[in-house]
Amino acid sequence: MKHFNKPHWGAKGTRVFAILLALTVLILTSLGNVLLKQVYEEVNPFSASWISVFIGMVALNVYIFGVRREPVPRNLSRQTWLYLIVIGVCNYTIYRITRPIALEYLPVVTVTFLGEFVGFMTMGFSIFILKEKPTGVQLIGTIVAILGIVVFFDKIPSNYQFEGILLILVGMVAIGLTNNLIRKMLISPDANMSVGVFTAITITIGGVITTLVGAAIDFPPPVSGINSWLVIGYTGLVQIAFALTLWNYVLRFLRSYEASILGLTSLVWASIFAFIILGETLTIRKVVAILLVAFGVSIIQIYHMRPSPKIATEPINKDAPVSLDDELASHSEI
Repeated sequence: MKHFNKPHWGAKGTRVFAILLALTVLILTSLGNVLLKQVYEEVNPFSASWISVFIGMVALNVYIFGVRREPVPRNLSRQTWLYLIVIGVCNYTIYRITRPIALEYLPVVTVTFLGEFVGFMTMGFSIFILKEKPTGVQLIGTIVAILGIVVFFDKIPSNYQFEGILLILVGMVAIGLTNNLIRKMLISPDANMSVGVFTAITITIGGVITTLVGAAIDFPPPVSGINSWLVIGYTGLVQIAFALTLWNYVLRFLRSYEASILGLTSLVWASIFAFIILGETLTIRKVVAILLVAFGVSIIQIYHMRPSPKIATEPINKDAPVSLDDELASHSEI
């Protein structure tokens, strides 16, 4: 079975190229969120969600098992399959449905802003699942980020907006659990599979459920207009299949926390595209709030948790193999 590729964190030129690729992925995904918001006048969010997941699932499987011809893992333990199922459902059913629908209730920048708190949700779950303890500096980062939320919302959100916030919260819980289960899988002796195969299996598990539910209650999908189909196709092919594939490549050259910090630039790209396409604007108050959250999240990512001795940590030896956690821990929000 194919094992993890070795990282190349020391190659300076390659790291610069990887950073540029990471920014490209983040720009493309930010554009996709804005385009989705725009077409919600013609198509309901649920239709756009399940169709794009179906497109991404098919495209990724064709690439991994058809083009790259990677082997399907066999003789996996029940525990490993349980992890794969939960990760697939959380990431590609719950999260991929709740986040796009939240765009109907909230501005794009607000959805992106709140989505950055998945790092804190991951930290919270790790206390119970991985028996890790946050450092004092990380707790300070958490307080700073919470302050950012207080500053961002200059007035109490309406009941309609609260529905969108609740959807974001559900999605963050799903991703926080996913990130910790990925770490937990490192303990399993039969979890040695390439990241591409891991992603293809989990997106198939969650994607099949999402597609079946969508087809059962929403078929034929009420999508009218070539523009809507193009945006949905873009979401499936670019935001899901292409972005996940390219992000996995990027994480061979950047540490997971470095990629996570780069991910904070999504707030910038989302703000720019939302202003140009949707006319959404940012106040000075919200800019300050974004900076506070960016600072808090950066602290969480840079200052690692104190791990339980039973849990593998991120390797610092440039010749050590890349773990599943290194390559996937920061791509769940893509």
